[in-house]
Amino acid sequence: ATQPRAPAPPVPARAAPGGGLRGLWAALGGWPALGGLTAATVAGVWLGVSPPAALGDWAATTFGLTETVALATGGDLFGLAEG
Repeated sequence: ATQPRAPAPPVPARAAPGGGLRGLWAALGGWPALGGLTAATVAGVWLGVSPPAALGDWAATTFGLTETVALATGGDLFGLAEG
């Protein structure tokens, strides 16, 4: 007589794909979207660090004022000198 087979052991559930950085990558849209995001970031940093002269004129005309901020004053970079 044949004996009944034992049931197959349960297969452990696999984690859903898309965790961690892969999930963020997929949420942002993958390569095409991150390529555009990178290009926009680089252009923004470029314009922020070295703005063209016409940008200052346009800002003054549009908003009516311009503001210049000194990020590093003399040798006291963090403003810690007493004086």
